[in-house]
Amino acid sequence: MQLPEWPAHVSVMTTVVDSVGRVLAMLGDRRDMAELMGVSAFAFRMKISDKTTFADGLYMFDWRRTLQTLMEELGYDIAILCGQLPDSPVPLVGAVERFPVVLPIEEAVLPFIRKYIDLGKPVLYFDTLAAKPYVHEWSIIYGYDEERRIVYLTDRMRSEGKTISYEDVTDNPVRFMAGIDGVRRGETGSRPTKEAESRRQAERAVRFAVDYARKGCDYRTMTNYLQYTSGLAAYDCWIRHLRSDHVAPNRYGMGQLSAVYAESKRYASLYLRSVPFEGETMRLTLLASEAYEQAAEAMEELSRLVPFVRTAEMLSPEMREACAAYLGQAKEFEAAAVGYLEKAITTMEL
Repeated sequence: MQLPEWPAHVSVMTTVVDSVGRVLAMLGDRRDMAELMGVSAFAFRMKISDKTTFADGLYMFDWRRTLQTLMEELGYDIAILCGQLPDSPVPLVGAVERFPVVLPIEEAVLPFIRKYIDLGKPVLYFDTLAAKPYVHEWSIIYGYDEERRIVYLTDRMRSEGKTISYEDVTDNPVRFMAGIDGVRRGETGSRPTKEAESRRQAERAVRFAVDYARKGCDYRTMTNYLQYTSGLAAYDCWIRHLRSDHVAPNRYGMGQLSAVYAESKRYASLYLRSVPFEGETMRLTLLASEAYEQAAEAMEELSRLVPFVRTAEMLSPEMREACAAYLGQAKEFEAAAVGYLEKAITTMEL
């Protein structure tokens, strides 16, 4: 399949959302990235490992339910194929542990890929062979070659894409693919206007943002030694790692965390600026947008201090304290944003 133009200013580091946007663009349904980040709620998420500053918190959510819900919001029915291989080191076990245990059999995965590619539809795929500095990310399979026994897929670090063998696809310890079956059939009767539906989506996103910030993520790992803190409390957890005498913060993980979360807060601001609210609700939402923008600026300062690159360099005590200070600033601004959104919700209910 022909990949659509996907310049850097369109792309986002939250690759599950980026890949969904690209899949839709390949089907002629190009969406604004601020809309996708807001409607998916990834603009409002933040989760940190309780162990150290590894980046695995970025991936700890219910993949199946989240993707299913997002695609329903966008108007599509999808099919998901998932699993984990036995007797293999499975990355991101906290996210994958609920997947069924499957065998590395080609017939279990290749027909799924062929079916959707032959229909002119790309396949969302979780790639554990991503190019550095990434370790693993969502990508898109957009073609296959039976003679060469390869699939063509995107890679965050390779604008021209890449190929991997059928064996690598089959032996991927994390099996996760999704294909679009078609446009969802709405309920019979009058359908809401596009603006009314956008307003409902925005209300759901705002309620999610507040609930997530205050209560944290409702996805819990079954593995006891993997624990995470999310929402506003994630800032405090991150700061504790930086100020602890017993934790050596992982610099590489911090680089990815700070880059991804700085960008997501920027998109939270952009999304809230675009929602179709009115009157006092919109005024409060715009104030929240400004506060998210300031939180993003503080996180961007942190990202400049600790860029997302491969390095074995340790964080000095001075750097750790500077990072903690920026996180404290970002938390203050985001807490203010959440406060404005809570007031906006109150006005919705009047």
